[in-house]
Formats: sequence, structure tokens, C-alpha cells
Amino acid sequence: MRAELDRENRERAEPAMRAAARGRGAELLSLQPALVGFGTICESSVLPELRGQADERNCQREEFLDGQGYRFVDASGVVKIALFADRGRSVMDEGAWPYTRLARRGNRLVRLRPKPTFVKLGSRTQCRCSGGPHTPDSSLPVFVLDDGPYTAVEDVDVPVTVDSLDWHCEFIAV
Repeated sequence: MRAELDRENRERAEPAMRAAARGRGAELLSLQPALVGFGTICESSVLPELRGQADERNCQREEFLDGQGYRFVDASGVVKIALFADRGRSVMDEGAWPYTRLARRGNRLVRLRPKPTFVKLGSRTQCRCSGGPHTPDSSLPVFVLDDGPYTAVEDVDVPVTVDSLDWHCEFIAV
């Protein structure tokens, strides 16, 4: 149920994100954000392309564009960029980070941040759960892209509607 609702929300947000990119003269990229633990970017098990050196002390990474993310060397020796999907206003706290998109205009990246209006469709009860969806404290949503001569990241807030359900647990596993 959650996966279906998430897919529908992404599909509904897509035209608004595409229009916002076009309005900035940018091309919407096909990248989707993913949660990655940045304490261990070189040993990430979330995205295999983030695995780098086995020894964290030898991890090759550097800050990207004044804290917008990291430039790093992946496991195959290719330079990549992990750009934070969340910068400034917290899309993590709003639960809308999966709808964040990225566009490109020349050597500038345009981060299209959802500004959600939540519509509650109702409530559901699960017999057993772990307290519902949660994000590990050390994980952040990022876009992983090939290195390039990027000079700036522009943030654009895009209004989107997000359908949601209130989930209740009968039994919470610890």
C-alpha cells in the first residue's frame, strides 16, 4: 500500500517538477534521490557505487561546492558527486525527500525541492510493525551523479500534493 501510494505521489509530482525545470531553462535529469549514510560514504551498502576504499582513512572524498555534498572516488576509481537532496529547508523532516528532483542548466545544477501539501486519505492498522517508516539518523538523501564542471547549485521550491495515510500499529516490534 505504501509503495503504491509513493509511486502515485511521484507520478503526480513529475509534471510540476518538469515544468519548474523548464521554467529555469534546465533539463530534468532522470536521477532519483536515495538515502546514504555519510559517516561511511566510502563503505555505503545502500548504493554500491559509493563503496570506495576499504580503509576509511584512505577514503578519497572532498566537500563539493561549499557543503552541497561530496566529490568522491567510487569503487571502480571513477570520480562521482553525491549532492544533498536536502539543503536549507528540511525536506527530510517534511517526509517529502523522495519527490526531490535534479535538473541541469549548463554548468549549474537546479535542485527542485518539493513544498508539499499533505492530503490525508484515511488511516490503516498494521498487526505488526516496527513503528512505521523511519530513517536512520546518519542517513541523508542524495543524488549520485558523474563528476562535471559544476559551478553552482540553485534551489527551487516546487508545490506538490502528497497523499498520505495515518498508520497505526497493533503490536510494535522492538
